[in-house]
Amino acid sequence: MVLCYAFDSGLLPDSFLALYLATTFLGIFNVGLFSQLSFHFLYKKATFIKWQYKSNAEFPKAKLVRHEAVRTIQGIFFSAIFPALAIYLAKKKAGGYGASDSDQGADSFLESKVLPKFQGYCGIDSSGEGMIRHLAEMLFIILVTDVYEWLYHNLGHELDFLWRFHTHHHKFFNPTPWAVIADEPPDQIMRSLPLLVLPFVFRMNVDVLFFTFAAFFYVYGIYLHSGYECDWIVRSDNPVVNTSFQHYMHHYAGGRKHACHTGFFFKFEDWVVGSYYKGDLTMEAQRPYYAINCRKGGKRKYADWERVAKKFPNYSVMYDWRFWLGEIGVKRYEEYFDREEVSVVDLTKAGGYSKEKEIDRVRKHVEGAVVE
Repeated sequence: MVLCYAFDSGLLPDSFLALYLATTFLGIFNVGLFSQLSFHFLYKKATFIKWQYKSNAEFPKAKLVRHEAVRTIQGIFFSAIFPALAIYLAKKKAGGYGASDSDQGADSFLESKVLPKFQGYCGIDSSGEGMIRHLAEMLFIILVTDVYEWLYHNLGHELDFLWRFHTHHHKFFNPTPWAVIADEPPDQIMRSLPLLVLPFVFRMNVDVLFFTFAAFFYVYGIYLHSGYECDWIVRSDNPVVNTSFQHYMHHYAGGRKHACHTGFFFKFEDWVVGSYYKGDLTMEAQRPYYAINCRKGGKRKYADWERVAKKFPNYSVMYDWRFWLGEIGVKRYEEYFDREEVSVVDLTKAGGYSKEKEIDRVRKHVEGAVVE
């Protein structure tokens, strides 16, 4: 873990504030990078072939995507608090920090009350434990955190005071990768809580803990919010793990007192309590919404694509710095881009293709792509 050793190398000052700011910066950089790359490939460079795998056939407006991005970046400032504190405690316990005279009181409290109960440590090799233990630890983190995430998420739909915060995430009913953690501060803090609590309950490698969260709850979360189904990797109707389709249905059909696919990684929690999309009567009612079933039913043909193209958002405005000022209420630019965000008649041109090249490209594949 980079941050675990940044202090030993002298890259950062020995303070919690420096560690928090570094954690926040790395979070914004990593989440922003993966979200933007995914968005650019799937939305800005959308094509007919890609669109056939999109759960919702329509594309969200650029202003809504901007709101997702701003909420996600704002949220990282809150979700970085507990991870930074966990690293701070791990290094403190290992003797990696000194205490100034002004910190003697706080340092004494940490050493007498907090550090004896904290069991987190940095460095995979320093403990002498093998990779088998670390892999088992990773699986344990996934299982425990997934149940916690499902429970907290369910309560966010059931309890009024939690729904007041969580309802903002459901504004993004047709999510993009930028919606991965587009939550309010209380939700951000509660969802990052396991990063601090788990090392107090179990002896745990902080490196493994952070890697697991980064890979399975942030990177995988970008996929869940991508809006595209990847049936060649994992089918949407598989019985074990949630896919982007289940999370799309959570955004699209879930609401107050109507929890729908609130699990993050695994499906078993929702199956146990029945918090899955039932449609009219049974689980089978959702099948027509799968992109693969839309293709088999002839609903994702090139003529449908051209209909979508006529009202495709102009995502190019997102690369203009003035567009982002509209999010903070600069009405001059908000009104300007209201006028400029016109429909793109030829989506293939917006995606970097001429219409002629795109038609030639899909002619050989269109029948197989529509009916699988």
